[in-house]
Amino acid sequence: MTEFVQLIYASKANFKPNLTGGVDKEVARILMQSRRNNARRDVGGVLYYGDGNFFQCLEGEPSVIEKVFGKIIGDSRHKEVRVLSRRKVPNRNFASWSMKYVPAQEGIRRMLKNNGFSSFDPYKFNDAMIDQMMGILSGADDPTGGAKRLKEAGLFSWFLSFPKKWKIGLGIGLTGLVVLIIWTVS
Repeated sequence: MTEFVQLIYASKANFKPNLTGGVDKEVARILMQSRRNNARRDVGGVLYYGDGNFFQCLEGEPSVIEKVFGKIIGDSRHKEVRVLSRRKVPNRNFASWSMKYVPAQEGIRRMLKNNGFSSFDPYKFNDAMIDQMMGILSGADDPTGGAKRLKEAGLFSWFLSFPKKWKIGLGIGLTGLVVLIIWTVS
């Protein structure tokens, strides 16, 4: 039986929050990169961003999670990275997600209010609040539409494992095939 680890951490954004609404541009970049890299490594997880703070859960094989977390620590887009929880788990909560994203939502606002918080500050969460947060994130929807469930993205994940020059060649070949089909049909 495979042993999994679940690592939950908090960090502060090293960029100014996007106050115009929607998904912050830097957060969108982080999501895109995480989804691409995590799919290749069979890492799952969830990301929440609020009030300039990140709350992220990573799940997978221990050695892989440690490598991914090492890269996260060195990422200049955030600072003050602190592990909130690291534990072995028999099953992954986010096994189907390369990186689920949950924006601010009522369940989180209610949890914060019930615990005496006026803003999102995961550095002050106790174990019970971390568990509450994980419960909310597990049940919440990802409205970004870009979070491909790993099981549903099998072909895409397989394609991502190819070396870059193969992807370029395959892309050119498929484009040529489409052009040929259109030319033949016309």
